[in-house]
Amino acid sequence: MGREGGSGNGIKIKKMRIIHLSDLHLSKDNLSSLKQFYLTALLKDLNNWQKEKSIDLVVLTGDLIDKGGSSFKDGEDVYGIVEKDFITPILQTLKLDKTRFLFIPGNHDVIESKIEDLIEDGMINNKFDNIDRINKYLDDYKTTIHSGIERISAFSEFEKKFYAGNSDCYLTNFESCFVVGIDGERVGIGAFNSAWRCSSKLPSDKLLFGTKQVLNANDYFKSKGTTLNIALIHHPIEHISEVDKNELNSFLHTNKFHILLCGHTHRGDNVLHLAQEINSLLLLLKQHLAIQEKALIHLRQAIQF
Repeated sequence: MGREGGSGNGIKIKKMRIIHLSDLHLSKDNLSSLKQFYLTALLKDLNNWQKEKSIDLVVLTGDLIDKGGSSFKDGEDVYGIVEKDFITPILQTLKLDKTRFLFIPGNHDVIESKIEDLIEDGMINNKFDNIDRINKYLDDYKTTIHSGIERISAFSEFEKKFYAGNSDCYLTNFESCFVVGIDGERVGIGAFNSAWRCSSKLPSDKLLFGTKQVLNANDYFKSKGTTLNIALIHHPIEHISEVDKNELNSFLHTNKFHILLCGHTHRGDNVLHLAQEINSLLLLLKQHLAIQEKALIHLRQAIQF
């Protein structure tokens, strides 16, 4: 179809169906509403869509929990609740295994009680003044938790547990990458972490990303021979700091990512096509949800490309 994917082969997938979910914001207060109202409606829709044509992939682009799970008691397995009461029913309805459900952290997955003020002040004001220093930090703490990213440790542990035994992926504290087979082709999904610097005190112009995430993902997808690559980032690119926003946008294009799916804004339009031929390739069934306080916001949109 003209443009090449990560392996250098042309894109050959004729049709793909993705369910895009985002901003679940699970809390103790909305758990009952989630199970009684939203999930029932969602599963009904998914079942109907599945009867029309099989769903290939489900993605959840961040904010699995609300305010770091602070509404739950200390010691409660909040992500375990997300898996049991939300993810598992979806997988059972669609008859998919865990390799077909992919998620990334959002700012609400950060546990603020784990942020040390002194270290945080130093990281904001001194440590990350250029892209090279940011990327070096990503390299240094790819698999070990530094105090500066302790805030995402609970999410990271859940991710490791959820994908244990999946041989077609690699997981880090920043980017995690997955390869799935769809329509006889190998599809790469870069699950990127834009929340590792998040806190309620972080100035809006200090949301760092670290473009090494994209380069690492590209290397992995090349080694796996993918022909279509999808990027998942919780924050839309315009929310990323000026330090690495332009480079991130450039790297997503030059490293052959074809689709970008985001969350955070609680809108149903967070899809960016990074390759022209995707317009004739993809059937994207988009689900964007947000559960705020006691109100359930359910936005639904189906788009044919």
